Amino acid sequence: MRIPHSAFRTRSRIFAHFRRWQRRSRPNLPPNADAVTPQLVVGGFIDRDDWRQLVDQGVSVVVSLQAERHDEDAFGEIQPDGYLRLPTIDHSIPTLAQLRMGAAFVDEAVRAGKMVLIHCHAGVGRSALLCTCYLVYTGMSVEEAWQTVKTKRTVAYLNSRQQAMLEQFAATMERERAATSVPVTGPSPDPQAATNDLQGDAA
Repeated sequence: MRIPHSAFRTRSRIFAHFRRWQRRSRPNLPPNADAVTPQLVVGGFIDRDDWRQLVDQGVSVVVSLQAERHDEDAFGEIQPDGYLRLPTIDHSIPTLAQLRMGAAFVDEAVRAGKMVLIHCHAGVGRSALLCTCYLVYTGMSVEEAWQTVKTKRTVAYLNSRQQAMLEQFAATMERERAATSVPVTGPSPDPQAATNDLQGDAA
């Protein structure tokens, strides 16, 4: 069965009307975007109006996991200070290497005082996964990180493969932290001896 072009035009008009309504009802944020932390916004695809609104709110760095489209048209003349694209097909998962790269990129931007947008197409799975991984990267537990994301971005949802990748990412971070923690060996210093040494020096 062929769907008439008029149906697509009607759907486009409805969608455009809905996005205009969202902008009016949420004047400080573009449609389909939520602030998870003061420096981190998670959402779906952006158009030029969305990007201008995000810039007005302070966003200057973008990470896109969208494989469906590029952001160049949305940026226009207002280019971000930093941009990382990790294209991932909808309902699939980024690789562990992509998640590590994305988390490190976001962390560097946040430490520099930048405000970051992480987005995919719908703003439900891929972007929520990377956002959660970033929070784990900063030291949160998986449960705390996911609760933080889910509380602020209520539409966030991870399928079973995305959940498994989140657990893998967290396990990798835990192993790396353990490997870099060098235990202190040898006898503990004697506080009394240190005191005696100081008294002797003073004399």
